[in-house]
Amino acid sequence: MASIQLDPLKETADIDVTNNIWGTMPAPTRFKAFSQKTEGGPRRGQSVGNNPMQAAM
Repeated sequence: MASIQLDPLKETADIDVTNNIWGTMPAPTRFKAFSQKTEGGPRRGQSVGNNPMQAAM
């Protein structure tokens, strides 16, 4: 099955993003869903700020 998605990284100003997909997009894999960045924060599983080893330098 083929599908096309226009501007998947949302780099252009587009008011109606519901018409950017032709065909059916496959569901993201578990790895892709885990590694996607959350809005306004770090990616899942990543720490924020300096760790003790960086502070010791």
